[in-house]
Amino acid sequence: MDLYFGCSQWGYESWRGSLYPANAGSSDFLRYYSRMFNSVELNSTYHNGADPSALLRWKNKVKPGFRFCPKVTKTISHEKKLKSIDEDLRSFLYGVNVLGENLGVIFLQLNNYFGEPDIDRLKTFLGIIPDEFMISVEIRIPQMQDVVLTNMILSVLKEHKAGVVITDSIESREYINNIRLTNHNAFIRFIAYGHETDYSRIDEWFIQIERWSEKGLPTAYFFLHFPLELHDTGLVEYFLKKSEPFK
Repeated sequence: MDLYFGCSQWGYESWRGSLYPANAGSSDFLRYYSRMFNSVELNSTYHNGADPSALLRWKNKVKPGFRFCPKVTKTISHEKKLKSIDEDLRSFLYGVNVLGENLGVIFLQLNNYFGEPDIDRLKTFLGIIPDEFMISVEIRIPQMQDVVLTNMILSVLKEHKAGVVITDSIESREYINNIRLTNHNAFIRFIAYGHETDYSRIDEWFIQIERWSEKGLPTAYFFLHFPLELHDTGLVEYFLKKSEPFK
């Protein structure tokens, strides 16, 4: 299995002097980050769109084999809610395409109000994604609480050979068993809370990744999130150690 692992960003000032050199400039953070991790969840594209010049600049700072996973812009997912988004999508895909071989999975976050009446919009969206792009969709807690809706979404993803994003948080944990993989990619967003159970939860996920690997799953993405400025270098170092067998 190819495991792509990383965090939700690379610009952690608190890592300077620990995971990054003490004299590291912020413009060098990505270069140092890519020496430890082989992927990053790219949330800036959600807020700011896919600026080709910025993406190309970042691409030139990482090593071969590194993967950026851009989040679909909020204009598409949350403001227009997948309606009348053809031009926005073309612009987004044009931007992320400059990443070339460094482009990993693109992921779409459903808005919290996505429901059964919106299923056809999701089908249309997935249907116009060119085959050369890998796409996964994050099912949010309001949808995960509805098993029927969750299964409808998963069926659409499988039909379009799209992946599902699994978010592990305190709020979502009880619903994770409602999620099943829909293509050859696993995509995990892990929300850390600065509690000792963060470590055991990571252990559980690596056990699951091993199981997927044994069953022949070729690729998994695993990203750490640190809410409330909790940038726990101890947890990061543990995560890196657990990832070592997959390098």
